[in-house]
Amino acid sequence: MFSVKSVDLSAVSSVNLNIFLFFPVTEVKLGFVEDFIHYIGVLAESFKMKCSFFDGKDILCGDIFDRMPSGILVMKPEDNGNDFVLVSINRAAESILGVRKHSVVGRRLSSIPGHRGTLGMVRRVYRTGEPFILSRFKVDGPSGTKYLELQTYKLGSGAIVSLVQDRTEVVNLIKSLKESEERFNKVMENTMVGVFVHKDGNIIMANRAFSKISGYSEDEICSLNVFDLVDEEHRELVKRRARERMSGMFPPENYEVKVITKSGGRRWVEIYSTPIKLRGKDFILVFAIDVTDKKEKVKEMEEISFHDSLTGLYNRYYFDEELKRYWNKRNEPLSIIMADVNGLKIINDTLGHKAGDEILKRFSGILEDEARANDVAARIGGDEFAVIMPNTDDSGARIFIDRVEYRIAESNRSDRVYLSVAFGYATHSGQYSGYEELLSGADASMYENKYSESRRENLERILESISGIKGVLSDGLSIEELMKRVIGG
Repeated sequence: MFSVKSVDLSAVSSVNLNIFLFFPVTEVKLGFVEDFIHYIGVLAESFKMKCSFFDGKDILCGDIFDRMPSGILVMKPEDNGNDFVLVSINRAAESILGVRKHSVVGRRLSSIPGHRGTLGMVRRVYRTGEPFILSRFKVDGPSGTKYLELQTYKLGSGAIVSLVQDRTEVVNLIKSLKESEERFNKVMENTMVGVFVHKDGNIIMANRAFSKISGYSEDEICSLNVFDLVDEEHRELVKRRARERMSGMFPPENYEVKVITKSGGRRWVEIYSTPIKLRGKDFILVFAIDVTDKKEKVKEMEEISFHDSLTGLYNRYYFDEELKRYWNKRNEPLSIIMADVNGLKIINDTLGHKAGDEILKRFSGILEDEARANDVAARIGGDEFAVIMPNTDDSGARIFIDRVEYRIAESNRSDRVYLSVAFGYATHSGQYSGYEELLSGADASMYENKYSESRRENLERILESISGIKGVLSDGLSIEELMKRVIGG
């Protein structure tokens, strides 16, 4: 049983249900996801686009996407953000909405009946980056009435994410509190949602689920103040929300805070609270849902979205987005370093792709070590790398390349496979018309160096190091014969 301090619960039927009035309840007949999409925004190309950077490992990304506990809809922007295509929904969304993805994926928002309100909202989120949150949304479907929560955000990558969560249990719990003290006790004890009640911050009761979240026994929780459990980082937020609610204001019901567990650890919980009256006295009823795993999955997805799976550097998508963001006067002079690993194909062909991967990781480690905190080092192709260097002139770009080349030379003294890299750079101080032209300039500089007279010498060193490892080269070819195959290829 949950623990209760001395308080009379006979007046539970007077629960204040103004929690439902923060957003108007809207009736929607759920037969097709089109009706529902009228009220939600969307996730954009994040998963579909970024999974492509896995070199065929899409299954991992899809598995993470489908294992997310929240329903997720993914929408891809089209026509510069004037229209959107639903590209995927995960299993949780299928279950919550009662639809199958094959019947809705691939539809343009503008082709869905009643799209105007949604399209305007999605455009607003896409262009401003401001989130759209609908805390209570009533849906009538074949399986009965559901109460859903919708949260729509724009990711740093430009994608728009809509999370759909089923809050029916929380809503029904509040309804049940009106019926009787006995019903209240039973629901408190059996619900899987963490629940506690407090008066002026002092906790008077808590259920088993909240005990599990906090690590305290139910008796121990009832000796604590709310602020004994709230991480210092979020205490002001909790105080402000409590003042607003007790003064008759209606701030957003749900927000996330970190809870301090008995062991001293931290758990993220999503908080829902509402005033209730117990025998004429005011109390606060709080629902606490553990979202720690969800936040960790989101962080994991961000890592997957923005990073190259082999080297750990940023990927091409992130590089392009950051280059657009850095393109302003504040970052001038703005330099781009381009780098291309020489002889990767011949290393792969003779020593295997594992050896080629090790070369790429070796160079990536050097690049990451030498890059500054505000530089963006990325792998933008198979053997191609680039670094964005804000507030860096020609001299600074050249110094950076010199440092990296020194580190490469040092590594070649101890590593068996010779690492050779061609570099190029371009610096913008107002002379380039756009970031694409700056990137092309750096690329041209790199290829000019790659095909210089020293190319043959670098390839000979690579082949000599391979020969030293294998003893005899592939097909019994001499270094000179193998050079003929490589030069120009």
